[in-house]
Amino acid sequence: MVTVEDLSFAYFRRVFYTRSASRAESLSRQRMEIQDRREECLCLRLSDWSKIKFKKLRQIEITYPEGSRLALLRLTRHDGRVSEVSAGTLFGAADPFPPRFGATVDGLYREFPLALEDSVAGGWPRELLSRVLLVTSPPPRQSRSGRR
Repeated sequence: MVTVEDLSFAYFRRVFYTRSASRAESLSRQRMEIQDRREECLCLRLSDWSKIKFKKLRQIEITYPEGSRLALLRLTRHDGRVSEVSAGTLFGAADPFPPRFGATVDGLYREFPLALEDSVAGGWPRELLSRVLLVTSPPPRQSRSGRR
């Protein structure tokens, strides 16, 4: 069990740019550039662009089914409702850079993938994230002199 303060969900968004080019480079005088932009949020971004904010969740349990390339997330909300979500329903799961959790553990920034890339042959890494307990700090107390 490790306490972290900067847990985030990271996903990659693919952006296509059409740029002008010299005639020597392309007869149409255009070239296509593709960028995969990394974005992070304090939520789980789903493939339909909706999100589930961390502040609405109490716990996230992650299992890695044998023989599967996708993790299974069990989400427990503050009101006790439980739902299961496959990592395949998260934004970017079908892209070359799969979604992941990121956090600073023992002074080093670490990432925990939720889907295996096609290029990874050995399976899941040795160290995996299995449970996230989301604890929010209470709001600051007001001083007695501030009340009327």
